[in-house]
Amino acid sequence: PKGCDYFAAKGDCDADVHCVWDAAASTCKDRVCAQFRDERCCDKDPICKWDATTAPAVCSQKKCPAIQKQPKCDEQSDCMWNSTTNKCVDLDCSKFPDMCPCNQHDKCYWKPGAGFAGTGACVAIEFGECPTLDIVLVLDGSGSMSAKFGNHPHGFDALMEMMRDWIETLPLNGEDASVGIKSKKDNGGVRVGIVQFSGWNNWRSEARKTPGGKGSGGRLTGKLQQLEDDVDWHEDNYMGDGTMIEEGLTMAADMFHASPVDGRQRVLFIFTDGQI
Repeated sequence: PKGCDYFAAKGDCDADVHCVWDAAASTCKDRVCAQFRDERCCDKDPICKWDATTAPAVCSQKKCPAIQKQPKCDEQSDCMWNSTTNKCVDLDCSKFPDMCPCNQHDKCYWKPGAGFAGTGACVAIEFGECPTLDIVLVLDGSGSMSAKFGNHPHGFDALMEMMRDWIETLPLNGEDASVGIKSKKDNGGVRVGIVQFSGWNNWRSEARKTPGGKGSGGRLTGKLQQLEDDVDWHEDNYMGDGTMIEEGLTMAADMFHASPVDGRQRVLFIFTDGQI
């Protein structure tokens, strides 16, 4: 594809979502982060974020890292100042260890009794009343999921993009998948597992989870990096056959059985374009 400097006119420059017109220099330049043409590479850069609200989607610079001064950063309700790096970063309520700084942000909520010590934890306000959860996502990996979905040319890839965005918002408890049944039973956090199902030759149900040595190893985890690796693995190992859910549900049940029962609630989400 042509680079942004190819466009000599503002109208042509503005028509390309990867470009921005520099009025002072009268030239067309690459947007910051626009060099990343897929979501996976985009989200690995800490200052970039995949924007699926445009068609086609584009990698754009996050608002908070672009702010250079603390007063300006403090004015933004979805940003926070990192005093260690002296940089403006996206708001992360879990970084506030005490009730007072937590409650200074209208998007954060101090949850009494949560946290590993049971003394309370700061969470995003939309998760303030959530109990301690284990969540298993059961994903339809059938061939029909490759069809166009909205502005996205591939439905399963679109689902994976949504998963990446969603897990970043969750109040994960930070536990490694290896903790398993020794998990803190009621720490106010979330663990997530992922299963993909399909069917061989439209008559035998099959399911997949991340293999050992990759991501969570097919287990419940509260670590963001392990979940991101799980999503990448499922995107790379899309099954693409029939819609048969039996083995997917069995695998999900096995994940739950490796979790403590007392003080935790279990939630199963099924994502499919078929009928259950």
